[in-house]
Amino acid sequence: MKVSFFFRTRDEFELMAEKVKILNEELSKRTGWRDNAWVSLNTKYTHNNAMFNNIPKSKKTKKKYLAFLHSNEEKMNRLDVNLENFIINTGLELVDNSAGNEPKYTGETTTKRIKLQSHDEFRALVSALNNAFGNGNWRLDGPKKTLTSPGLQGILKRLQTYKENTNNAPFMSMFAEKYQDGVPVRIIVNKPDVDLNKYLFKVRLKV
Repeated sequence: MKVSFFFRTRDEFELMAEKVKILNEELSKRTGWRDNAWVSLNTKYTHNNAMFNNIPKSKKTKKKYLAFLHSNEEKMNRLDVNLENFIINTGLELVDNSAGNEPKYTGETTTKRIKLQSHDEFRALVSALNNAFGNGNWRLDGPKKTLTSPGLQGILKRLQTYKENTNNAPFMSMFAEKYQDGVPVRIIVNKPDVDLNKYLFKVRLKV
């Protein structure tokens, strides 16, 4: 799960980072799993770079900056942790996902289920679909990134490494066994009656 919020100063972001650290420590003590990063804090304005340093340190302006808390929804529910309330109690503003967003596509779509064999194939497919339909007019549904799974790209990268050199990647055998026939994904294009086979043929030629 991902919960978005706004911050206006570096001090606000640092405050959230400290509170997330404390929350993770508390959850580790509660469960006994001390090495588990329960909640992670992310933003494109990473520390020690020009983008982050250009954010006001303490004096607020009208400009808002976007950040996210990531976690496993099932685990948070089981531990009775509400990340939205956690953000509000920190004094920061939740992102209203129902406001200001462009309407979602509601027309006819074309879908196709396939199995990807490598990260190179994934990249070739993304390039082909972006060129054909434009970024944002299609998507892939596959394994999601969680605390226990690296997500679609992470799985494909590990699979590819394992297949290229099994001697150097024995720890990846669990992914090789589970996805020995490929990683199942569903292609969804915001357009009816698309012949996806011709794009898949081109992808396979590249890889």
